[in-house]
Parts: sequence; C-alpha cells; structure tokens
Amino acid sequence: LMKKNIDDSDIRKMILDIVRMAESYADPDGWIASSREHADEKDAVSELRWVKDYLDHIRLVAGDAERVFKERRECFITEPDAEKKKNAEKLCELYSDDMVRMREVSGADSLEKAAQILSSKWKAFPKKKTAECYGDELTDQLYSERETIKKSFKSLYTEADIYADLTHSEAYINCILDIVEAFRDRLLIEKKKVKKYEFADIAHAAFRVLFDVGKQTPTETGRRMSELYRYIYIDEYQDSNDLQENILNAVARRDRNGDISNVFMVGDIKQSIYRFRLARPDLFNRKAELFKDDKGGRLINLNMNYRSRKEVLDATNYVFGSVMKKSFGGIEYDEDIELHFRDEYDKNFPESESNYDTELILIDTSDQEDIPGDDEDILSDFATDEIEAIQIGKKIKSLIDGDGKEGPMMVLNEDFDPSRKEDERNPRFRRARYGDIVILQRKVKSSTPMVRIYEQMEIPVLLDDSSGYFDAMEVVTILSVLRVIDNV
Repeated sequence: LMKKNIDDSDIRKMILDIVRMAESYADPDGWIASSREHADEKDAVSELRWVKDYLDHIRLVAGDAERVFKERRECFITEPDAEKKKNAEKLCELYSDDMVRMREVSGADSLEKAAQILSSKWKAFPKKKTAECYGDELTDQLYSERETIKKSFKSLYTEADIYADLTHSEAYINCILDIVEAFRDRLLIEKKKVKKYEFADIAHAAFRVLFDVGKQTPTETGRRMSELYRYIYIDEYQDSNDLQENILNAVARRDRNGDISNVFMVGDIKQSIYRFRLARPDLFNRKAELFKDDKGGRLINLNMNYRSRKEVLDATNYVFGSVMKKSFGGIEYDEDIELHFRDEYDKNFPESESNYDTELILIDTSDQEDIPGDDEDILSDFATDEIEAIQIGKKIKSLIDGDGKEGPMMVLNEDFDPSRKEDERNPRFRRARYGDIVILQRKVKSSTPMVRIYEQMEIPVLLDDSSGYFDAMEVVTILSVLRVIDNV
C-alpha cells in the first residue's frame, strides 16, 4: 500500500473510498462498526455474510461447469464414426467424471467440503488421441476450456484459511477504520469552520431532522412531514442508495402493520448503471421478492412493450435471458420479467416485406480477412472506430439502396391516406431515407472521425455534440483558409 515506501497515495485512496461508501448509508457510524465484523471462533467463520456469499459463488460456478461438461459429453455419446468411437468413449468417461465432481461441489455445505472434493486429481485429457480424431483446433478448444474451469477452483479458500487471515488482518482492518473515523470527525470540523458542505452532508442533516437513529423511529418532524404527502412517487428506483431510501421512509405513511402504504416505486434492474455512484439495486430486488408474495406491498410487472417490433424484443429477451440470473443481476429473467409484444404495434405499424431481423456484425481487426467487404487493404489504414463506421456506413447504404440480395428497406409512409385508394401516388410503404436511421453509441464525444467517414461515403449525418465544433470539416477548412490569409 505504500508503493515501495514512495508515497501513501494508495492508503489515502482507500480511506477516501471507505468514507465515500460510509456516507452513502443513512447511518455511517453503524456501517463502519458493522465493517469490523470478525469471528471470535473458527466455527463462526461460516456464518459471516461474505463467507456465505463466497460459498454460494463456488457452488454456482460448479453448477455452470457441470452443465458445460454435460454438453461436451453429449457431443461424443453418439459418435457414428467407428474409428473415432474409442476416443469418444474416453472423452465421455472423462466428462462424466468431471460432472460428478462438479455436482458434488455444487452441493457442498462448506468450503472445507468443497476443497476436500477438489483435492483428488483430475483425469488427464487425451490430447494426442483427440487431435488425431478431431483435429488440433477442436482439441485445443476443449482442452483450454477444461483447463480454465480447473483453474477457477485452484485457489479455494477454506473456513480455516479465512479464519487465519481474519485473525492476522483484524488489527490492520481496525486500524484503517480508526483512521477513517478520525478523518471523518476532523473533516466535519473543517467544513464547519469554512461553512462549506457536500451534498452528502446536507442529505445526512435532513435525515437526522426526520429520523432518530438511536431510537430507530421517525422524529416528530418526520411524522408531521408524512402528513403533508398523500403519495410519494420514486422513479429510477434501482439507482437509489441506502441514505435516499431511509430519508423517504422517514416521511412515508404506514399502515396498522407498520408497512409503508403510500410509496409508489418504478424501476428496471436492467437499467441499473450507477453502482459506481454507490446505488443499491439490491434494495429494488429485495422489495420485488417480498412484494411478489404480497409481503409489505404489491408488485406490478410492467412487461408489456408498446413501442418496439417483435424482432427487437426477441433479441433483447434472448440476450438478457442468457446472462441475467439470480446470482448475476439479482433477478431470474423469467416470463414475468421479459418484455412482451403487443398486437397494437402491428396495427399501428404494419410490416412491409422487408427483413426486420436483428443482425449482429462482428469485425475482427486482428485478421484483415475477417473484415467484411472488398477493401481489406484499405481498411488496415484506419483506426478501430473508423473501421466500425465504414461497416455501419455499408449497412446504411444497403438499407437505402439495397445490397443485391434484397431491395431497399421499406417503411410505413407517414403521408399515407387510408381514406383513399392505395396506389403509386398513395403508397402504404415507401423506401427508407437517411433521416429514418439513427446510430446509437455509448457516447457521442470524440465521434468526429466516424462522422468524417460517413461524409466520405456520402451519408448525411446530424451529430448533437458541441464539443467537436472545432473538429468539424467546415470549421477546419475555414480556419485553414484564415491561416493562409494571415501568412500572406
């Protein structure tokens, strides 16, 4: 942490990060106190929250690995080639043994038990024989995949290891937290001197007015404030933090059971992008689980989509359904959560004969042969974002003019008059125009090189980015002319 005794910047950053985290909680002192959590006895280690999470993670990885090994085994069970059958049987036996091992680990009730299961030697992969039967490429893929899984279990910590580390590091952790507490106290004194406060200070001051942390009950002011608000509406709830949650709870009304009764929360866990700002999407997930069973509230799934084509929803559901699990994202992406298509879209926006299927274009810039198109040698002179712009430009051109295989994209004609006969002068559909197309990017800043590519491809582009004003071709040209005039 001392960067080889050069400076203490890493320690300073650690202290500031801990302070920042503490300030996101309604009770910073209580959070710091809970962070001193330790186990007095070895047997108590397994009851620590993060140790339980670690064991759950190991079991989850083992369960996923078992599914991978099962899929590989099924690939070789029905090997039709008699010459390859013997090697296929060896691979089936290997993967069956791996499956049993992973199944036992996923069912282990302790880290010690999981480590014991993994201590036995893995069977050797028949690399040479597999290469003779199936080629080097497939063999390397199977071997690397299995080795990656094996490595994920290589450095497994047991409860005994964790207890030893906790015993050794407890004094250091407490020392850091002592510094954090002293720093927070001194910082507040300095803020009061100069009468300058941060947003978190103001939020905490408001919370202390509304809620008595010691008694764990709203203050008289909090109770009076709750009478002013008939309903409380919270948008983007998945981005709330602990402090914001408790401030709103302090002024919320409650029923006879003590449950909050006038708060309406709207959120989407898929849009949770502010964890770096210490948002707590787990608050959203916890309430969703409780409200699903009518415990403390009611859950309403707003899963009907009225503004997207079925192809867009199918692609979205496919991606999130593949990666979003209870252990990754906090929810199971099931039928209640996935986006559902409504027939009203087709009624308002009937489809033409154009292909609306979602398409994924991959560009491997490390291998020029993989770059689509006929300009591989030319493309090698461009930066990555410019190559991406070229491929986007080609796709746009194909939508406007067709690509030889399919004609131009047809879209609903906004000037179509349903009261008149549909003909050439009153078509229901028309050819797509450049103005119908939008390019979505994570950020528009520094997009000037891509815009230049589009302009060179004669694709008109409108970019709402004032930061690139002096990089625009027109401005650069005028400035160059002015410099020439100045030199003359």
